[in-house]
Amino acid sequence: MKPTHTHDNPISSYSLINTKLAGPQWLGLLFYLQFQEAVRTASLQADSPATSSDKAQHKLFHANLLLVEDNDIARNISKIILKQFGCEVQTTASGKEAFNLVMKNDYALMIVDIGLPDIQGDELTRMIREQEKAQGKKHLPIIGLTALTFDKTKEECLKAGMNMVIRKPLTYDATKDFLNQFLPASMAVSEEKPTTPSGKDERILQLQKYPLFDLNDGLMHLGGNKRILLDALLMLVLESIPTERAVLLQAHAIHDWETINHTILKLSGGALHCGALRLTQACQLFEGRWIAQDQAGLESLYLPLMMILDETEREVKAFLECEKQV
Repeated sequence: MKPTHTHDNPISSYSLINTKLAGPQWLGLLFYLQFQEAVRTASLQADSPATSSDKAQHKLFHANLLLVEDNDIARNISKIILKQFGCEVQTTASGKEAFNLVMKNDYALMIVDIGLPDIQGDELTRMIREQEKAQGKKHLPIIGLTALTFDKTKEECLKAGMNMVIRKPLTYDATKDFLNQFLPASMAVSEEKPTTPSGKDERILQLQKYPLFDLNDGLMHLGGNKRILLDALLMLVLESIPTERAVLLQAHAIHDWETINHTILKLSGGALHCGALRLTQACQLFEGRWIAQDQAGLESLYLPLMMILDETEREVKAFLECEKQV
């Protein structure tokens, strides 16, 4: 019988990623997420006493996994987390390519984003299950990742044949759970205490103190006119963020920091007037490092800023959805 349950953890636990796997360009993002993990851990410890399992070491697995994710940042972060458990990870951004890879290779487990641009994750799962049945292939554990409405998406994906559905972004805790559940004990090679980043960029850590969205701050900048604010928020999430994110990704791929800075300046103005405080602060911090010609500082801030951009988009969309129901 196929296990069918979910793991609903907040964004967290990237602090446990081994920075030796990540490289210096990822340190800023790790520091930012390390602070998020510290806040979450402190909250949990305040609510319940520590247990021996809290300090348990994690297993390393000799396993070949397939990761299917079309978002570059999410794919790279997820790969780093999976490699922290000793896994070999092959990646693709295409559902069609994923299907061909599964037909040709023997993977221990597949992690798939449900919202792929070509073949949706649930349809990909159906195709794989049909081939398993037709060819007598062994059952491939499939873990779905979703940022969509959770309960409905979960139900559809489990019916399609997925073994588990979890919320994006992929976290260390969720990864540990599904690897321990779906990988056979024979693949476990050892146990090891996870490591944490040793250095800190305090300015990046401090970004976490600012809310993603502050309604009162947005109203203050727009003279208390909520209708104007709602229109501005719609423009932010439907036009500004998607457009500028694409420009930032393309510019970063060719190390065009002048274009990155220009784009972030545009984002900063919109974020400021919409009450997107964390994004505003991140943009202002980036501008300060640009003026100071701090190349290392720009590189360390780029990925945290991109993560904040995604978080802000989700937060504002959730707010607008609530406003529609009022």
